[in-house]
Amino acid sequence: MDFLSSATFRPIELLINRGISLSSTAQAMAAALDGKSLDVRLEGTPLALRLTARDGTMRATAPGELPATALLSGSPLAMIRLLSGDPHALIREGEVRMTGDPDVANQFRDLLHMARPDLEEELSKFV
Repeated sequence: MDFLSSATFRPIELLINRGISLSSTAQAMAAALDGKSLDVRLEGTPLALRLTARDGTMRATAPGELPATALLSGSPLAMIRLLSGDPHALIREGEVRMTGDPDVANQFRDLLHMARPDLEEELSKFV
């Protein structure tokens, strides 16, 4: 992941932070995660992402040398299903693997679900 610059992750960061800014609940959730990080690895691809909570916002970067507070890994399809399905079932079935602090992983998942952008609205900005 060294080949990816921080600019690569900027659009993801902007989308997440826009979603957080639209909800006082999401803002409180982000503040509660301050200083914590989540690595997301898409198996079968070279893609990985670290989300770090700082001052009520999310910072998206490539994973660093130090371990994140929590790590989620799985196929791209399993990771998409994680946002909309039963995360515990996906973990039990082995489709998604989690290491580190499970509470932090769940808090990040809940926050990302709440801050999820409306894809139709985002695409309409380009049309």
